[in-house]
Amino acid sequence: MKFYFHILLIIGLVSSCAVQKEHLDSKAYLSWYASEANPFIASTNEKNVVFDLHFLPSEVEASSLFINGEMNSKELKKELQASSKDASFKLTIQLPSEGIDIYHYNPSAKVNLSDRMRYFSFDFKNDISLVTKDLDTIPCSNILHERGMSNSPLGSFILDFNGISLNQFSQLIIKDKALVEKTVLIDLSTWNIKQLPKLTF
Repeated sequence: MKFYFHILLIIGLVSSCAVQKEHLDSKAYLSWYASEANPFIASTNEKNVVFDLHFLPSEVEASSLFINGEMNSKELKKELQASSKDASFKLTIQLPSEGIDIYHYNPSAKVNLSDRMRYFSFDFKNDISLVTKDLDTIPCSNILHERGMSNSPLGSFILDFNGISLNQFSQLIIKDKALVEKTVLIDLSTWNIKQLPKLTF
């Protein structure tokens, strides 16, 4: 009898630890997101240009606002409920050349140098879509170009998609006109969003 009691006790402790690992407070969530333990990263290389994609859970921005005192726990919960059908990603483009940025790379491309700033700030989103496991194509609804230092070989973008089930990602399609001038496919089929940690309030 004692043996079975100990077995049940061990199972209970293991289950408890598993639950604790899946539920993180705001600081722990941000730490997990920035760590190598985060599996929601995909990458592809086209013509020596690297396209890195990070899934950006709504919990990340909400946690930052909560920690900075710009949102209380009630507002945090409401924000997460409102964004349950939205998906955001951070796309980072690494160019092979140092000392040059995406505004000057591949000057003979379809998007000429004088139009680059507008293209990457506004029109680039029209060339990006998300394909679901049901083969539905969801266009990018909004893009934010995080422009850093000039002549940096890195370009960063926040991509937003509305009205999509978070566990239905299959691939991201970029019909690039400015850098590699071809369709770039980033495979997301191995991602299981149900494994995301839960945020405690």
